[in-house]
Amino acid sequence: MKYIHSIFIAGLLSAFLASGSIAQTMNEDVAMAQIELARAIAQEQTLAVIEANLPLTAEEREAFGPLYQEYAAEKRVLNDRLLEIIVQYSEMFNTGEIDDRTADRLMSDYFKLRKDKVSLKQKQFRKFKRALPTAKAVQFFQIDNRIDTLVDVGLASQIPLILE
Repeated sequence: MKYIHSIFIAGLLSAFLASGSIAQTMNEDVAMAQIELARAIAQEQTLAVIEANLPLTAEEREAFGPLYQEYAAEKRVLNDRLLEIIVQYSEMFNTGEIDDRTADRLMSDYFKLRKDKVSLKQKQFRKFKRALPTAKAVQFFQIDNRIDTLVDVGLASQIPLILE
């Protein structure tokens, strides 16, 4: 991709990674305000990457905007669920109290979330390809997947492995 740079990566990852350390050091209202600010910055940077890598005509841009906003809103709900899973895991990890039942529940929640993300992308892809040329809809989802992969790698590098 021609436009992913270190500021984007740092900003995007900090939006997700900061949430755990913020939540541990501040009250809940302040932590949520910080998370929202980080998310807004990450969203702005994500849009910049998409715009730089997805050439659209004026007509396509007009069709793309509302579709993207709908997709981003639905994806945000899923990311909220991921944040909940991470916070639960973090709290239990920090106390050293993750039994088999809890570990199984957290993993089941995570697998369900991953399935829901795929379902969302499939549903939205159908909408995008009705409004845009199919190749451009594919290109958008390729960009989106690359961004998701960067976030996943950042999260995986920061979440400790479960201990026996």
